[in-house]
Amino acid sequence: LLIGAALAYGVSFGASVAVAEIKIGVLVPDSGPAGLFGPSTRNSAMLAAEQINAAGGINGEAIKILFADVGVPPAEATQAALRLWRGKGVEAFVGMHDSGVREALLGRFKGQVPFVYTPVYEGNACAAGLYATGETPSQQLAPVIPYLMSTKSVSKWYLIGHDYNWPRDTNVLAKQYIAKAGGQVVGEEYLPMSVAEYDSSLQKIKARGADAVLITLVGGGSVGFNVAYAGFGLDQQAIRLGTLIEENTLAGIGATNANGLYASAGYFSTIN
Repeated sequence: LLIGAALAYGVSFGASVAVAEIKIGVLVPDSGPAGLFGPSTRNSAMLAAEQINAAGGINGEAIKILFADVGVPPAEATQAALRLWRGKGVEAFVGMHDSGVREALLGRFKGQVPFVYTPVYEGNACAAGLYATGETPSQQLAPVIPYLMSTKSVSKWYLIGHDYNWPRDTNVLAKQYIAKAGGQVVGEEYLPMSVAEYDSSLQKIKARGADAVLITLVGGGSVGFNVAYAGFGLDQQAIRLGTLIEENTLAGIGATNANGLYASAGYFSTIN
C-alpha cells in the first residue's frame, strides 16, 4: 500500500521515484555461426533477471540488462563490451560466446569487473574476476568416449571442429581419452568459421575408415555439417558425438539427419 501510494503521489505531482539498479552486460552471439543461440540466450537472461528482481534483486538493487552482440571477431567483441562498461556504466558481465572472445575480453577487463562465463569450454581458464560455470572435457568426454567405444564397438575417431582454442584444446584431451580406451585418431581437422561446404571433410572421414566422429563445430556450422553428413550417407559408417549439440542445434539438424548422433551435457539429467 505504501509503495502504491508513493507511486500515485509521484504520478499526481510529477515527481520521480528513484529505483536503485545494477547494470549487467549480457554478451550474446547474435551473428556468426553461434547466432543460432542468440534468441534463447537473450530469453534465458531476461527470465533470470525477472525472477531475481521479483525476489528483491541483488542487495536490494534491481537488475537492468544491457545486451551486446559478440558473435563477431574478438577485437570487435571487446569494443562492444567496452562500450557497455565504460560508456553505459555496466558493473558486471555475463557471457555466452566462444572461448576466443573470452580470452580477448579477459585481456581488456584485467580483473576490474566481474565476468561470469557460462558455456561449455575447454577448461584451464583462470583469471582475476573470471567465474566459469560451464562443463569441461573431463566432464563431457572422459566418461562418454569409453562408454561409446564399448557399447557401440567403435575405435577409429575423426576429430572435426572450428579453428580456435575450444576445439583444439578439447581435442588435446579427447585424444588422451581415446588412446586410454584403446582407440586411435584417424583424422583431425579445423575449419574457419566461414566454411559452409563440407564435402572435402566428408570424403576424408569416409576414406579413412572412421567409425566415430567427434564434432566441435559451433551452432550453424554444426547444423550444416550434420545435415551434409547424413546426406552423404556417413551415418551408416560412423556414429557422431558432439558436446555443443543442444535444442537449437538439434532442431536445425532435424530428426531425419540425426541417426547415430550423440550429445553430452550435464543438464540433460534435469529434463524429461
